[in-house]
Amino acid sequence: NFLLNSGFLKTNIMAREDVSLGEKSQIEGDIHCRSITVAGTVTGNIYAQETVSIAETAAVRGSIAAKGLTVGMGAVLNGSIKMGRSGRENETGRKGAAGKWTEWMENS
Repeated sequence: NFLLNSGFLKTNIMAREDVSLGEKSQIEGDIHCRSITVAGTVTGNIYAQETVSIAETAAVRGSIAAKGLTVGMGAVLNGSIKMGRSGRENETGRKGAAGKWTEWMENS
């Protein structure tokens, strides 16, 4: 699992497991994971194989592709949402980082 309680990261995150971002965390970059809980700020796209949970304290500025999504009252969410049976399904036909990530997950 990837856990960031507080701090700023300017990078893409590729995790096979779950990701958890605390209230004082700030991520600038795309996140690829199994599932994610966001309580802080994400400026970038989120690609989850399973679920995305956006807490009431969170701000997400980017698109989300996932199997399931929960958003707390008061959370900020600016971007498109693609949902299907699996987050991977929502990346079909994508080029670049998302496509490479899917290939990486399938070959791991």
